[in-house]
Amino acid sequence: MTSGMASAAVEINEVSKRFGNVVAVAEFSLEVQRGELVTLLGPSGCGKTTTLRIVAGFERPDTGRVFIFGHEVTHVPPERRDVGMVFQNYALFPHMTVFQNVAFPMKIAKRPKREICEKVAEYLALVRLKGLERRYVTQLSGGQKQRVALARALARSPKILLLDEPLSALDAKIRVQLREEIRQLQQKLGITTLYVTHDQEEALSISDHIVVMNEGYIEQVGPPTEIYFRPQTLFVASFVGTMNFFSGVAVDTSEGPKLKWHDSLLAFPSGAEVAPGEEVSLGVRPERLELAFEREAVPQGHNVVPGEVGFVTFLGSIMRVEVKLGDGTEVKIDVPTKERITPERGQRVYLCFSPEDAVVFKNSCVRR
Repeated sequence: MTSGMASAAVEINEVSKRFGNVVAVAEFSLEVQRGELVTLLGPSGCGKTTTLRIVAGFERPDTGRVFIFGHEVTHVPPERRDVGMVFQNYALFPHMTVFQNVAFPMKIAKRPKREICEKVAEYLALVRLKGLERRYVTQLSGGQKQRVALARALARSPKILLLDEPLSALDAKIRVQLREEIRQLQQKLGITTLYVTHDQEEALSISDHIVVMNEGYIEQVGPPTEIYFRPQTLFVASFVGTMNFFSGVAVDTSEGPKLKWHDSLLAFPSGAEVAPGEEVSLGVRPERLELAFEREAVPQGHNVVPGEVGFVTFLGSIMRVEVKLGDGTEVKIDVPTKERITPERGQRVYLCFSPEDAVVFKNSCVRR
């Protein structure tokens, strides 16, 4: 996601949108490169769907500009933007067959009949619906309906594909299957795609880059691994996955600044710029924490905090262990099941982690 309007497939430049007194999108800027799948991720009401609708042309921004392949489309109507959109509720015609639904945009564009037949056959095969051409929408499952909607959006050969919560109405197993198919299809066609979801796992699994939004603002933009392992704000750390926090004040020691967390001194990762007296939080993912049953078993150089085992939940490949610390804080630790460790409730343990596995958050930092 480099800078430069000429190279970007989509550029959103300082876009803002209000609905009455409600700020839906604020000072939003983003570049999406050719062939990328970029996901707008955030809770309900964060502005992600409004942003997508602005790109599609269904909403006009109050301020800012939108470009598609270098051409400004801020005031261009949706039908002239050369984008295909897949909606959360499918938006299919129930009185039409699968063939008729997919063919509809091309008929409106007055494409030749032979071309329409070829395109419909091509894209129904791509979305694995070959042989269902004559079925009506009411005879399809939810997953099949969404595949029809995807085929219809692609059949007009758009430059940009927009998907607004396309899987939220489906059950969990179908959702996983269809998101994989969408990603494979997007990569096969090389089509630039903007994808909206509130599902963190969905965003992490299919995206080239993720845009985390909150209250209309961008919190962070980056590849999935960066969003997960190196969140830049407390919101991103809390919203994407599970994060444990150790909050306190930085103090000066003979070994450099450390976090005073109740009776423990916790080392910061190397290179952390922390001044004594600052209010700071250390964030650690559950899979980066380890359990030790004796103090002497803690690896050298690790931060260590004593606690007591609470609930233990078996989740297949891992066990989620909740450890209650001295101040009442509950910390979640993921222990691989293959280690055959079954901590017992009430058992005294030591949780430990390498300072390099922690992320530093200044408690005064805000998203803007």
